[in-house]
Amino acid sequence: MVPAWKQQWLPPEFVTSMKRAHFVWLTVGAIVAMAGARALTAGIWQQNHGTQTIDLTQSNVHHFQLHEQEAAGLCPWRTPAQDLARFFPGANGSIETLIVVSNHRTEITALLGRTPTGDENALRAYRVSAQGRYVGLIVPRRVRGEHGLIEVVFAISADNNQMLGARIQRLREPEAAEKALTSDAWLKGFYGATVATDWTALAGKIVESTAISSASSISEAARVVMAIAGASAGKANSAHPVVKSE
Repeated sequence: MVPAWKQQWLPPEFVTSMKRAHFVWLTVGAIVAMAGARALTAGIWQQNHGTQTIDLTQSNVHHFQLHEQEAAGLCPWRTPAQDLARFFPGANGSIETLIVVSNHRTEITALLGRTPTGDENALRAYRVSAQGRYVGLIVPRRVRGEHGLIEVVFAISADNNQMLGARIQRLREPEAAEKALTSDAWLKGFYGATVATDWTALAGKIVESTAISSASSISEAARVVMAIAGASAGKANSAHPVVKSE
């Protein structure tokens, strides 16, 4: 026990102020925590046989962006107007949605022949509409390439759940590999692809040897996207609010 003469004397009003400040900070912390929880649950959760979606809004999107820049998986959609014109001519709206796989894990595992990784537990997708009618999905993904992360955009038709194509957003590959991965000759192979497509053969069509590893990563990401999109196809065709593009 510290002797009384060694204890620092503080005026009573100072001690009271310290206690009051401590209480205020505790209260603010509790309010912030409650607000975060409310924002997280403010998303529109929908379920269809275990596959869930969250329509992302400004109030909850930050919960799903933590460490996004450092990891594979979730990826921003950088050129919406150009991609809509390329893959969905006539489309005039989209809404951002997070597709979370839960009870469909067994089905997805069977389709992939392996257990989904942590990066594959969710898809950030954009439900595209044309004059109020749902026409398909845009799914941006970040994959691990030979020389760094590669950003790819996949487009999927709502009519037959087939891929309408793929486009490379960003990559850090050497010039020869970049030219091969972004070439129309290779990317056209994604058109019409389904979950049953021979994705290994598609990756093998790359002509540049330095791009083979990255091509395999992109093809595997496409396979995962098609498996999860296929599992959520019924729900994807349900009614959703439409956000008109500027």
